[in-house]
Amino acid sequence: MKPSFMGSLRISHLPQMGFLKYPHHNHNQSSIITCGLRGGTKKPLWKSRVLSTEAIQAVHSLKLANSNSKLHHVLSTRLSRLLKADLLDTLAELQRQNEFQLALKLFTELEKDGLKPDTRAFTELIGAYLQVGMMEKAMETYERLKACGCSPNKLTFTILIRNLENAGKEELAAVVKKDCIEYLEYPERFLEDVRKKHLKRRQLDLV
Repeated sequence: MKPSFMGSLRISHLPQMGFLKYPHHNHNQSSIITCGLRGGTKKPLWKSRVLSTEAIQAVHSLKLANSNSKLHHVLSTRLSRLLKADLLDTLAELQRQNEFQLALKLFTELEKDGLKPDTRAFTELIGAYLQVGMMEKAMETYERLKACGCSPNKLTFTILIRNLENAGKEELAAVVKKDCIEYLEYPERFLEDVRKKHLKRRQLDLV
């Protein structure tokens, strides 16, 4: 019998990967890096770390898969050997390289295998949607994050607020800002920091 896609993964490792078997509220602090709307390769959303050889090979194999059958083969074989944070690093690297469709496919396959994404995984997908200007999809994913029992963190709020405001979606940005009161400590201070940093970034862009 063919092993399942995630059959080799140890359940004890799942919280480190960004995919959980049960809902988990993640309040860990992360370095904040904006996901912009400009083209080109961008910085990762989270603190950079050296990709494992397996994760690098997985990204390479996914990019070389030029048909649905080859893509399915990569997803069901090579990626089944990735452990701990490697799967999530693969997702993040695909997003960083603007491989939106591959990132979405990987995220979908992980969900199909019965694994529940956590805050980081959802935030990576939100960032991927924002990168290609799909604001409605980004907001849908944000609502799914909350509905699944995860808690958006400062990074989730930062990339949503900045990108929504840059796109002129002030009403949607206001909805996200309102949620900060529920999910963050000292929301007023956080929103003021976001405003100041956003203003500074815009001033630098004009130089």
